[in-house]
Amino acid sequence: MNLRRRTAVQVFIARPAPITGSVGGVNESFAAAHQAIAGHLLPADGALKAHAAGEHSRETLTLLLPPGADILPGDGVGLKRDDFPWRVTACARFPLHICAHLEARTR
Repeated sequence: MNLRRRTAVQVFIARPAPITGSVGGVNESFAAAHQAIAGHLLPADGALKAHAAGEHSRETLTLLLPPGADILPGDGVGLKRDDFPWRVTACARFPLHICAHLEARTR
């Protein structure tokens, strides 16, 4: 079997749909998943970085998708249809693939 297909994982992509709270605040949320597609999740960099005390470093990932994927910055990405732990920060479109940069959401 093809190694590229064997290492792919199914990811769900959802558009942002903010929720307004009872006091008027807006919380980040996502609509139902509009696309399920096979992609490759990779760490953004291959090494642990030392950072200063008190500085917070977010988990970042790179998602490689086929060129026809419908993904935009701000979309939610997850491995389950109803849970989106990552947010798309940037998308680079190339002729043979899409490279989306993800960051972990705070809950």
